[in-house]
Amino acid sequence: MVQLVDLEAPCRAGHTVTVWRLGRNRWIRAYNHNTQESYYYDDMLKLMYPKIFYFLFGIIFASWAMGDARTSGFEFGIFWLFYWLLGLAIGVLPSYAIAFWRDLSINRVIKKKSTAIT
Repeated sequence: MVQLVDLEAPCRAGHTVTVWRLGRNRWIRAYNHNTQESYYYDDMLKLMYPKIFYFLFGIIFASWAMGDARTSGFEFGIFWLFYWLLGLAIGVLPSYAIAFWRDLSINRVIKKKSTAIT
């Protein structure tokens, strides 16, 4: 059994295992050539999710929606909070699209670079 950071790939002595990584310490995928089984890092989509874009989209949407508001004080704060939450709800779709595109890009690169451990 080879245990990489957040990824386990069952294998025995003599098996050929190909592993892929992001950066230096993020092992994201393994393939055991003898058993012909693939193992994936389960939280890959969470890792690719653009959290900063998501929250900025909510803030920008709320600021845009409240740009011509004729309210002030507490009422303005309540409406701004409502529009911020609405912006976060709308921002989920492009954020998941970005995460999905990043994941596809990584899978294309995986086909080119690998390290074999015997």
